[in-house]
Amino acid sequence: GIAFDYFGYQNYHCCYCKHSEKQFKKWLEKHPKLSAERALNRFSLETLVAFNNRLSEYAKTISPNAKIVTHVYPVFLPEPLYGNRLNVDVCGQTAAWFFQPFWSYDKITRYSRIIFGDEKRYFKNAEGAALIGIYSRPKTFAVKSPERIRKELKAILDGGGDRVQVCSMNDVLKDESIGKVFKSFFRKNYKPVEQNDALDKK
Repeated sequence: GIAFDYFGYQNYHCCYCKHSEKQFKKWLEKHPKLSAERALNRFSLETLVAFNNRLSEYAKTISPNAKIVTHVYPVFLPEPLYGNRLNVDVCGQTAAWFFQPFWSYDKITRYSRIIFGDEKRYFKNAEGAALIGIYSRPKTFAVKSPERIRKELKAILDGGGDRVQVCSMNDVLKDESIGKVFKSFFRKNYKPVEQNDALDKK
């Protein structure tokens, strides 16, 4: 199969290249009643979704049985969790971001409910995945403690999650304490231990 990443707008909103502006003018003629802001948001979303789906369709022409996996990034601010509109086998959407201030338990749970609750809303073959950002590099990035990672994984589970993407997996593999947290979650017959209920819900 193939994995996609980093297909999005660098400014998190839209594209201002000459080709996009030309296409937007044509699109706008068909939607004259929309405000300028709403029109640009809709056009940008439709374009972004269509581009991703064309990539997926093309990959299937090369290898019909290929598995298509993607991670939605950069974020599209008008609709951050648009990934369920993508015709892929597994769509990863960020549920727990890398940098401080780390996302709250409630936000991670809420995002996970959308990622997994709407995973088959547009395409029955699609499966959701919650991306959890982990860097164990204190000289470069904010480091999440093992307890923080445990809380984030628990929040994803509480939101209905059954699949995660991890970046960077190398940081998980290199840090034994973080590795133990993942092993405690990703095993057969997983049952949360009692301490998982004592969560910081700030």
